[in-house]
Amino acid sequence: MRENGLVSAYTVAKYKPHKSSVNNDKIENKVNREFNNRESLDVIVSDLTYVRVNGQWHYVCLILDLFNREIIGYSAGKHKTAELVYQTFSTIKHDLKKINILHADYAEEIIILKKSCNYWKKYILIAFSA
Repeated sequence: MRENGLVSAYTVAKYKPHKSSVNNDKIENKVNREFNNRESLDVIVSDLTYVRVNGQWHYVCLILDLFNREIIGYSAGKHKTAELVYQTFSTIKHDLKKINILHADYAEEIIILKKSCNYWKKYILIAFSA
């Protein structure tokens, strides 16, 4: 390339941090890092993370059953929204009434989901990571 006077020009993709509110709610730690010896759907855990796809950030939401570490729900999208979380739960093939505890670390979207859906108000105890 030097012989022909060519110069490589590229930029490195960088993550841009976004400020988010902190959840200061006093929520009892029901899971207490006890991830083994659980019954099926007793505790499900979820994560919402971002991945780079074709040069753009996208979000992936996964739900695991601690009973056998199986992914029981998933979805992906361009935006981190309560709708993405809702879509993830809609992919679960099990009876949602059997879920006792949902452990998640993305409080804002779960709180929106809980406020908008009577099912979550009645049946699911939501535990957040500290």
